[in-house]
Amino acid sequence: MDMANPKDIKLNIYGGSEDTLEITKHRNFVDDVTSEASKECDAFIENLDTLQDGDPKWNQPQRLLTGGIGICSEGGELLDLVKKILFQGKKPTPELRHKIKLELGDVMWYVQQVLIWGGWSLNEVLAENINKLDGRYPEGFSVDKSENRDE
Repeated sequence: MDMANPKDIKLNIYGGSEDTLEITKHRNFVDDVTSEASKECDAFIENLDTLQDGDPKWNQPQRLLTGGIGICSEGGELLDLVKKILFQGKKPTPELRHKIKLELGDVMWYVQQVLIWGGWSLNEVLAENINKLDGRYPEGFSVDKSENRDE
C-alpha cells in the first residue's frame, strides 16, 4: 500500500479487501493495550469507588472527569472559531472576538473544575508552568529545545 498518496488508498471497513487483515490486526492491538477500566464498566466503577473512598483531598473524580472532558470539548469550539478566521477567511469582527472570549470563559469554567479537584489555585498552576518552561527555555524559546526535550 502506497501511503505517499492518501487519495489512492481504498479502505473497505466492511471486509473483502486486502486492508481487512491490517484493520483487524490494529483493532486487536488497540484492545490488547487498553486498560481494563477503559474496557470493562465494573473495573471503571471500582476505580471510581477507590478514588471516592480514598484520600479526601482527591475524592471527587467526577470533577476531574468533568473538567478534562469539558476543557477538550470547549477547546474544540474555541478552535473552530480560530479555524474560521485563519483558514476560512472570516474577519475577526467584534462579534467574533466576543464569541472567542465566551468560549475561552467556558474553557476556564472547566479549568476551575480541575483546580477544585486538585485543591490548587490558578496562580499555583501558573507558577508551576512558569517554572517548567523557564527550565526548558532558560534563554527564551528555541525550536530545537521544543523538539528535543525529555518531558
